Amino acid sequence: MTKSIKISNLEETVKDDFVKTAKELNITQKELFDDMWNTYKLFKIKFNVEEKEQFNNVISTFPDLFTKRIKNTIKKLNERLSWSSSNENETDIKYRNSSKSGFNRVKIFVDEMMKHNEDAKEWYDKKRINQKSIFDHAKERKLVESNILAVGHSSIKQYISVNKIMIEEHNKKHGLSKDHNLKTHYFKMKESEV
Repeated sequence: MTKSIKISNLEETVKDDFVKTAKELNITQKELFDDMWNTYKLFKIKFNVEEKEQFNNVISTFPDLFTKRIKNTIKKLNERLSWSSSNENETDIKYRNSSKSGFNRVKIFVDEMMKHNEDAKEWYDKKRINQKSIFDHAKERKLVESNILAVGHSSIKQYISVNKIMIEEHNKKHGLSKDHNLKTHYFKMKESEV
């Protein structure tokens, strides 16, 4: 048994607008309320008075355009989130300005670094995988092979956030502490002086 909801103290204009909207959409008031409630639960965004006024101005000026833009923004965000957590959607890594291809280039660099750590015999030949070491590795690869596209910090951050556990496990497996890369740098400098 469901309880009916009674909302009091609503302005008449709000009530009239609610009834009018339900009729325009050719749905019941209950269906409209359900849609509104579910949308609110999805986004849970609260706007202050100034933000509400700005939205109302834009909506009243460009109602269809505003709705399309909001939907497109949500779709694009969903696509970005879904591809970053899935390896099924492979992308050509040669697209220069694609965040998806940047993510995949970072994956290649991290895979190379992991393989290098697996093959390294000495502790000082290993590299702890973190944002700086990935960026440095990508830079070194670009110097060796000029046709390799660089990666930005945002692609590296995104990759690390998605694969944080895997990277931490790799670093732990090889005993690569947070200051490991600094220690190896100074060790190699000292060795070169001898």
